[in-house]
Amino acid sequence: MTIPGKGIFLLFLALLLLVSCHPDPAEPRYEPETITVKGRIIDVDAPVAIFIPGSQWLSTDKDGYFQLDINLEALEEEFPLELYASPATFPSVLFKELDKESLLNLHEEGIYDMGDQYLNLEKEETTSEEKAEEVKGKVELENKDKYQGILVLIEELGRTTTTNQEGKYFFTDIPVGNYTFHYMKDSFEVYTMDNVNIPFTTSYEIDSIRLEEEEIEEPDRKGTIRGQVRLVSVEGRVMREASGINVDLLNTPHEVETDRRGNFEFENIEYGNYFLKAELQGFDTYATSVYL
Repeated sequence: MTIPGKGIFLLFLALLLLVSCHPDPAEPRYEPETITVKGRIIDVDAPVAIFIPGSQWLSTDKDGYFQLDINLEALEEEFPLELYASPATFPSVLFKELDKESLLNLHEEGIYDMGDQYLNLEKEETTSEEKAEEVKGKVELENKDKYQGILVLIEELGRTTTTNQEGKYFFTDIPVGNYTFHYMKDSFEVYTMDNVNIPFTTSYEIDSIRLEEEEIEEPDRKGTIRGQVRLVSVEGRVMREASGINVDLLNTPHEVETDRRGNFEFENIEYGNYFLKAELQGFDTYATSVYL
């Protein structure tokens, strides 16, 4: 005896089993636009500059923690990303390479925690033979008998000090080498002394100088000083982000921070000679003279 529709029934049952046993399609992997990379540098006492060459930079906090936002789309062609650390008094070191797949696979809700990181730095020992323990000098002012508050700048080191009432000034632990010294006081001409050779010695005295009064024809005129600061690694790579760098117009109350492009501006500045000083933890201090 034949069962009507048996072939059709068996075919329907096979299709039903095939459909019911087929796995659900996998959900697409969550790929955030930006992943935050965080961690901690634990073997360096001072703040450390953390940066991706040609892209981003930041500084660790006092406890060594850092947090870097990485835009995956903007940096698509840069992977693998090289993460450098630049502690003060050390050259920059590559301490982590980040590839896109690892970031996507290991992140949790857009955050990739690197945990504690060691830089394993070997600091070069600096011996006393490489420094002058004390560098001193004296500055006088024309038509004045008290010489306090004269600003003295060593350009190459970005170090400054001021004179006491007798016009004397002192620096300590100056590395052996040739330097440019600048001397400045309000209403006096800036004096620059080039090629000052600091030898290895316990105490070295620079020749005394005298600042002459400045002739100002238009004392009420004011102007603007503006510029841009760029951060450059020891490898010579320019970093894009340069915000929050402190720029000081020395010997004045004027002090600003750079914007996200590294630009700064001082407005309503009286005409005259000034010194600019820019500094950021983890980088060499930069100083220069400006005439407005």
